[in-house]
Amino acid sequence: MSISKVNSSPKSLELVDVENNKKSNVENVVQSDKNGTEVHPETFRVFGYVAFWIMVLCAIMITNNYVDENLAEGPLINTFGYNNICVYFDFSPSKEFCALFY
Repeated sequence: MSISKVNSSPKSLELVDVENNKKSNVENVVQSDKNGTEVHPETFRVFGYVAFWIMVLCAIMITNNYVDENLAEGPLINTFGYNNICVYFDFSPSKEFCALFY
């Protein structure tokens, strides 16, 4: 079954099933209550991404300022040649901050 996009608007998306020559309307994932308040799931996704990267930046700053471990030497560096971003979540106080933040 192959589907092609014919027409799109902010409220609906019209799809055509090429094999069966059928058209169908797919409503956007926008929920509204009786008062007209709309909930956009994409807003929550963007907020989650922004919050995650703020947490990562705070973890990097906390780890670089308060941890005495040498992050340039470790099993990840020895095996793969680079560190994962999660190395900044491994030591206190960054570990506790990230748990509270996220």
